[in-house]
This record gives sequence, C-alpha cells and structure tokens, in this order.
Amino acid sequence: YSLDPFGQTKLTARRPMRRRAFGLLAALTACVGITIFLWQPWTKQFEEPEQQSELREISTLPSLAVLPFENLSGDREDDYLADGMTDDLITDLARLSGLVVISRSSTLPYKGQSPEVEDVAEDLGAQYIVFGTMRRSGDTLRINAKLVDSETGAHIWAQRYDRDAADLLALQDDVRGEIVSALQVRFSPEEAENISQSKTENPEAYDAYLRARQQESYFTEASTREAIRLYRLALEHDPDFASATARLAIAYTLAVDNGWVADTEEALELARSLAAQAIVRDPNLPTAYWAMARYYTRDETWDTDKAIEALEAAISIDPNYADGYAMLANTLQFVGRSE
Repeated sequence: YSLDPFGQTKLTARRPMRRRAFGLLAALTACVGITIFLWQPWTKQFEEPEQQSELREISTLPSLAVLPFENLSGDREDDYLADGMTDDLITDLARLSGLVVISRSSTLPYKGQSPEVEDVAEDLGAQYIVFGTMRRSGDTLRINAKLVDSETGAHIWAQRYDRDAADLLALQDDVRGEIVSALQVRFSPEEAENISQSKTENPEAYDAYLRARQQESYFTEASTREAIRLYRLALEHDPDFASATARLAIAYTLAVDNGWVADTEEALELARSLAAQAIVRDPNLPTAYWAMARYYTRDETWDTDKAIEALEAAISIDPNYADGYAMLANTLQFVGRSE
C-alpha cells in the first residue's frame, strides 16, 4: 500500500489475487442465497392458522366507517365540536363486538372532503358509512346525520337534530342508538351498559375535554401544554370524569417522550397515578388501560408483563381498539415475540 498526497490509502499490489477471491466469494454467496430461497424455511415458521381463522370470522360482521363530521358554522373554532362528535361516535360504536368499526386514524384523511361512497368503501373496506354535518348558531346545534349502504348506495337512516349545545352528549347517545338500531346489531347486556354510561353530565367539563382533545392532536409542545391545562379544567368541573383523567395521563407521557417536562420521574409518576384513578372510576374504559400501558412502555418504567396485561384488558373491552392492537403488537415485537 502507498498513500496518495491526500492521505488516502491506495491499493497497489495483489489486485489480481483479490479479484479472484472476491469472485469466488460472490459465487458462493449466490449459491447459498439460491438454496435458501428454494428451501424457504420461513414459510414453516409463520403460517399462523389461528389468526387467519379470526380474520375470516371478522369478515362476516358488518363494517362501519364514521367519516369526520363537517363543521358548517363558518367558524373554525367550532371544529372541536364536530371532531368530538365524530370521535365519540367511533369510540362508543367500537365497543360493540357485533360491529367492525374503522379507526379514527383511517377516516381522518377524509376531513374537509366530499368523497364518493364507492371510493370510501373501496379505501376502507367499509360496508356502511356515516356522514354528518354540524352547524352552531349561538347556543343551538343543528346536526344532520345519515347512514349509507355502500353496496347499494341506499340511505338506511337519516335524521336532523336541533338541540341546545349543552345537550351534545344526549345528542350523541341518540345518533348512536339510531345507527345501532338501523343496522340491527346484537350486543350483550354488558356492552349495552358500557356504551350507555355518560362520560360526564357536566357540559363545561365536556367542552373543556373536547377542546383538550383537539389541542392534543397537534403534537406540539405548546398544544400539549394547553391540552394538559384543559384536561385539568375538565376535572375541576367534574373530578370523576374518567375519560379526562385517562387522557391527562397520556398527555403527560407524551410530554415526557418529547422532553417537554422539567422532572421526568415526577411526570411519569403522575401519569401512573392518573391512569390508575381512571381505571377505578371506570373499569370499562379502554383508554384508561391504554394510558397505563403507555406508562409501562416508557424507558424509565419498562415492565413488559404489566404493559401487555393492560393492553389485553383494553382490547377485551373494545374489540375494535386499533391503537390497542398496534401498541400490543409493538410491545410483543420489542420483546422478541414477533410471531
């Protein structure tokens, strides 16, 4: 070897011998690769017949997509009401084991659009689609909602509601009940009890909660801090508001992940305490268990068994909990249980 003027190593000897060696190595590698490809040992390890069977069973259930409700108020500040209406309908309907409900993250890209029924059905694999609009005028809300069969294009159900803004929760219950009735979905008494439980009877608490959800979705430091403030405000109005308690716990873990807290240990302990409180306040709230799993999957508080236990509890309550399945998959993959 010799060095060129720039200090880089230059190969000046044994070049023919090295070329022959590299050529032999390349040929050997190709032979091994072809052997492995023809043998395909991985096909014997990942057949997963049980999972395929479960998917076939799910395919026999009616599938439903709730598209983002459109805000017709002319005031973008009212978006949080339309988004809240959409989110809570998806959350409530997802608790019914007799339905396959498309997750919010999959329907969110349709916000602000006017898609064709056929396109939505093809993109999301949904047989039934809910469309809705919301208009706020002072203290009055006008909600228009319709349920469409994507296979026939027929409107199975449509209704217009004029209600006081403070009655938003009762309005959601009415819309959800109409959809379930129109689809003739069967559900157990336990499921009926779960979805009939009001999140809060305090309109100020619910309004603060919906505003917090909107802020949390922006995933910035300023919006996360504002979400934490609003969740705390919701709990001042209703200390027993389990959903706000769980979301506050999640917001703290998000702040920890991004380095937006001064004391990581204190923030994580607060998140754990809030998640535990949410579970006590509502043992049938999937988000509460997801919040606890968030705590147990942080680097500082890692506990695989407790995280998996919490996520399996969330999924057992909500068989359509997409975030629950995704987080459980990530956790299992991380600990080497990829199959």
